Amino acid sequence: MRFAAVLVLGLCVAAPSAKAQMVPFGAPPVSEEVRTAFGALRSGGFADLVRMADGGRADAQTYVGVLLAFQSQGEAERSKGCGYLETASVKRPDAMHFLAESYQYGRCGKVDLEKAITTFHRAGDMGLTKSRCAEGNVLLELKREPDRAVRLCREGAEAGDPDAQTDLGNFYLVGRNVPRDPAAARSWYEKAAAKNQRNAAFTLGQIYWNGDGVAKDRVAAAKYWRIAYGSGRRDAATHLGQEAAARALGAMTANQAASHMARGDLTGIDQAALTEAISWYERARDAAAPADRPVIETELASLRRYVAQPSDKH
Repeated sequence: MRFAAVLVLGLCVAAPSAKAQMVPFGAPPVSEEVRTAFGALRSGGFADLVRMADGGRADAQTYVGVLLAFQSQGEAERSKGCGYLETASVKRPDAMHFLAESYQYGRCGKVDLEKAITTFHRAGDMGLTKSRCAEGNVLLELKREPDRAVRLCREGAEAGDPDAQTDLGNFYLVGRNVPRDPAAARSWYEKAAAKNQRNAAFTLGQIYWNGDGVAKDRVAAAKYWRIAYGSGRRDAATHLGQEAAARALGAMTANQAASHMARGDLTGIDQAALTEAISWYERARDAAAPADRPVIETELASLRRYVAQPSDKH
């Protein structure tokens, strides 16, 4: 599960306000000074973080390294970022982990999965349990030692890492190298979602909406989709729009709602829920790829037909 890309996305979108947004689960703490400089990135401030990195601060080197290695398009800048990570990795296991991701995704030259495995292992030996499952995932990518790969992810999951918990849930959900066990999958997803792991929360929403191994529960589905959306899964907005639209129509089918509308009778439609549905679909449209927007616009047009006007009689 790619963590560095998520971190960089967070840097671009909003100033991190919580330690969890800066530091992967189980990593050493970051100084308040570096945390403040990190938060200034939203307004374009980068100089203070670089100054601290060049002054030998390993925590600053880690996050300058992540920014340059994963966000820069130029090879020279990415190489510079990898240099910061290499220097910091002597002291910080999270730097070692990000360095491994750099090898995994070709940010330090060509993709080198063997080097990624070795580096993830070192990060794990330094105490970062997140790196155990990352190592296991690379082994699975190479179709090697599947039993060991699952054990590594279980080690990370049992230590509380939400990404490892999500990956282990995925294994159980589809029966990948373990017996398929939807109940075990849900259990691991719930642990991860409690820590705002967005993919676990998104999947739980789908499970409860569809009644996959559990009774259908739209309230639970919406709860988990909200967690997913708040943690960065913008595609959860479409599902939240769908859930709010279902509340707006209540027991009516779309055809029944259209029939009511044709008679000028909108009394069976929950206008507050309808407004919420439209809001979610608008957010979904704004975040969607251009090719996907027409479908969402069609849904929006359909929902807007049911909006009561001030002159409507009820």
